[in-house]
Amino acid sequence: MANARLVLGIIFGIVLSIFTIGAFTMWQSFIEIQSYFGATPLKAIYVLFRDNFVFDIFTLFTTPNLTIFDILAPQLLSWLLVGFIGGSIAKGFKRGLLTGFIIVIIDILLWIVFGILVGEDMFSLFLEADAIATFGGIISALIGGVLGGSIGGAISGPYEGL
Repeated sequence: MANARLVLGIIFGIVLSIFTIGAFTMWQSFIEIQSYFGATPLKAIYVLFRDNFVFDIFTLFTTPNLTIFDILAPQLLSWLLVGFIGGSIAKGFKRGLLTGFIIVIIDILLWIVFGILVGEDMFSLFLEADAIATFGGIISALIGGVLGGSIGGAISGPYEGL
């Protein structure tokens, strides 16, 4: 029962990760999935999880004219918010860090599982040219989720066990 806050933070973070990317992209992902809900609702769920990993952090190092909008990408901001809220619920720096990490890992697994279920070629995302963008998206999600979770956990105060 002592881990109830941690589990609640993880569950709430996973649910929140589906909707925050839409909020930070002015609901563009929800406009895209409207066409999928009628025929294949699993494809719509896949698109919601896929959009969380679109921002490639490696492009920041190769972009010649970097602006503030390139750094503060919607996906990074949404992962910071998800991690912050999940870490605030979990309470405590270490538990917030762990919550942010677990939320990202579970979202990656759900993205891959739903991609396989709808017939997407998930293997090609991890090969050659697409591999750098895929790993850049995963690393940026990990940075945002863990950073947000540790900040949220630290701000909410130390965890008090029963």
